[in-house]
Amino acid sequence: MLAILWDGFKKINGFLEIENSNLIFRFVDFNNSSLTLQISINEIETLKHYRLFSQEINGVELISKDGKRNVFVVENAQKLYKHINALL
Repeated sequence: MLAILWDGFKKINGFLEIENSNLIFRFVDFNNSSLTLQISINEIETLKHYRLFSQEINGVELISKDGKRNVFVVENAQKLYKHINALL
């Protein structure tokens, strides 16, 4: 699915997929390279809904066991949240 990796100030466009118990974010700007962000489902400690600019829920926030925080803004955040939550 199309997604934006969001840090509160910058956005990185890409594609988010779930493969073999991993969340994989492939960067649009590096589509022809092997550069990806891969997060193991087993490493996710906290899963939250995310509101961009206090609007409706339009993202998912993942906090890993080592304290790293990743926010993915997607078109159907509820569906993504449910899918990841079912794997936890």
